[in-house]
Amino acid sequence: MSNNKREYYPNLNGMKALACIGIIIMHIAANQKYAVPPILNRVIVSMDDLVYLFMIISAFGISVGYAHKLTSGTMDYFYFTSVDIRNCGPFLRS
Repeated sequence: MSNNKREYYPNLNGMKALACIGIIIMHIAANQKYAVPPILNRVIVSMDDLVYLFMIISAFGISVGYAHKLTSGTMDYFYFTSVDIRNCGPFLRS
């Protein structure tokens, strides 16, 4: 694999799409003014776990990207840490 080639996980696209659809349905159901049958309400409430699935898949993609940059030498650990600390600065000041 060359340094410019990105890793691609096609199975994650389907899982991320499922999580997005579940999150959208959950938000629509939470903001509607109509009564929902109890069985459907139970299904919609269980879609809350899809938020965690979406965040885990996104974090995995970011981690793979950073791991690739660190192992290929395009970014070193000191630079990664300094950017991370600089991004946390506004939160630490408040």
